[in-house]
Amino acid sequence: MAGHWIPWEIGLQQKSEVARMARACGVHPHEMAARCMIVWAWAQDQTVNGLIEGMTPEDLSTTIGLPGMGEAMVSVGWLSDIGDGILFPNWERFNGRPSKARMLAAERKRRQRSR
Repeated sequence: MAGHWIPWEIGLQQKSEVARMARACGVHPHEMAARCMIVWAWAQDQTVNGLIEGMTPEDLSTTIGLPGMGEAMVSVGWLSDIGDGILFPNWERFNGRPSKARMLAAERKRRQRSR
């Protein structure tokens, strides 16, 4: 299970995109930040490149259990509706193997420097 993780960006719950999505869905920004992590964890099991064919933003909302979540993600640019599927823009920045290796190496170097 050590390889099954996604990064949490510090301050995610305070981003303006999260506030706008929370307002659209009628939830607190802290809940929306947690729901985003749930979406990204789910998506990681569904795709290697950020594309999930055959899904719509509405399907994502149903899958996650929060009405309007997929549509809200589209409205802030964190999800694209491409007609025959959904696409997570900049997927490789946080979710690809190279990006995870880069984050782990940076953390390892940070710990070495602090010694």
